[in-house]
Amino acid sequence: MTDKQKQNNEKTVSRRDVLKGGAALGVAATAGTGVVAADGATELIGVDGYVGYDVPDEVIRYSGNPGIGVKYAEGEYSTISDWINGSDDRREVKHLSSYRIVTLSAPINHVTHAGVDRVIGDDPLEAKSYVEGIWFDVRMSLTDPISTLKAKSEASTPRSLLYSGAFDQTGVAYRDDVQQKTMTDAVAAVGADNVTADGSGVTVAVIDDGVSYTSNLFGSRVTAARNFISDTEVDPSATSPAWSAVASGSDHGTWVASAILGNPTDTTYTGVAPAANLIICKALDSDGGSTTDIAEAIRYSADNGADVINMSLGSRVYSPGMTDAIEYAEQNGVTVVNVASGNARQQGVGRFVNTPADVPLDSVMAVGATSVSTNADEVKSAYFSSVGPDPSVADLSGAESAGETVDIAAPGMEIEAQIDGSTKTYSGTSMATPLVSGVHALALSDSALSTEELVSRTAATATRVQNVGVTECGAGVIDAADLISNTESSDAQEDVLTPEALARDEANRSMGGRFGSQIRRLELQFGI
Repeated sequence: MTDKQKQNNEKTVSRRDVLKGGAALGVAATAGTGVVAADGATELIGVDGYVGYDVPDEVIRYSGNPGIGVKYAEGEYSTISDWINGSDDRREVKHLSSYRIVTLSAPINHVTHAGVDRVIGDDPLEAKSYVEGIWFDVRMSLTDPISTLKAKSEASTPRSLLYSGAFDQTGVAYRDDVQQKTMTDAVAAVGADNVTADGSGVTVAVIDDGVSYTSNLFGSRVTAARNFISDTEVDPSATSPAWSAVASGSDHGTWVASAILGNPTDTTYTGVAPAANLIICKALDSDGGSTTDIAEAIRYSADNGADVINMSLGSRVYSPGMTDAIEYAEQNGVTVVNVASGNARQQGVGRFVNTPADVPLDSVMAVGATSVSTNADEVKSAYFSSVGPDPSVADLSGAESAGETVDIAAPGMEIEAQIDGSTKTYSGTSMATPLVSGVHALALSDSALSTEELVSRTAATATRVQNVGVTECGAGVIDAADLISNTESSDAQEDVLTPEALARDEANRSMGGRFGSQIRRLELQFGI
């Protein structure tokens, strides 16, 4: 059993205790966005303010009312449809009949009750017997790449009333610590430059703002493609596929796909797994994407044979709808879901891992970013890379994400990859995550591994890096050669750390731990 699996088992008990005790409610903007309570009933949580209702800003609104995702019982679509049609203030936004999920909009007091409505109000939607799950439709955004890195003098350390340890910046990489690198350098830095595996027979789904297809990069290896915003399917086998429907609006998704499995003529920019297949899922645009569309893309990826899912996206707000979709993927053939941890270490309370990187499922790996080097002693933590453990204070998860942290790291600073007709150099956990997905494609093309085997081996065989704390990189930097050969590292990551990295770990844990989260809760209320 991995550390993450042990942690998840421990969480199951603590969450049940919290829900039975009613502690998930009653604090403004700190409860979750939709959970299954201990008695099996559903509750939309996260709306109780000190007075009345408090809907998170990240919730998407349709016609002025919050978007709500609902999983209904078998055969009950007509019942929930009747409920929607029972008021002019309600409307159906999207119906995914195959998964028994409806996204709707309605006044919040029609969906859940807060304050005095708990006593005198009519039964809300969440109390209906045909509702099996309910959550807010949250807006997620791309984990935007960083085009201009900060100098050390421009950086800031967290402010807090109380924490132990120290945010010592020795061993943290800033602008002056890195130089532009190519995919050749990045591939070598994750130990994938001398392996025989090439990703053959493995399918990777990229859920992003689309991918701008070029035959030079992806050949005939695209097996499925869909725009979930416009509900447009692209047939890759057509004589002239309508690739424009799934094109990337910012090159973000194209960069990601190229880093995973691009196979251009110029081998300087060959991706980590150049023979792997690709599923293109355009679920975000310049305004971000909805939980509804991203969750649908996850299920679509599973239904179309994805082995690996890559998501360089996130939000500070936890969504049970995303968890439900990833559980579906786990049960339908997806081995691992790699998610960018976020680029917000400099942003106070937002410095902790984003969702869905903090989804507490064994298949989910939260990816942090480091500098690019084949010398482990020179590798540094990227100053922007979000850290753990998640205090579950600002993400409105009701303790679902408490304790979640970075699982693994990869290079993510100043890496040049080929896109449509040119190259782009980016930094970010969005750049680190596809390197991990590429390595996982290599490992799965070499051996048939279960989720537990792949995740456990990823941690056990990672390169230990002395300058990067466990809260910053998890088990270390992923290593393709050792992962494929199952050559475990002789030391644990925490055993090789410098005093400065140990001090940052202590500081991050004190801010993100149970006591630190209580202090942080008070700080948020008083605007600190």
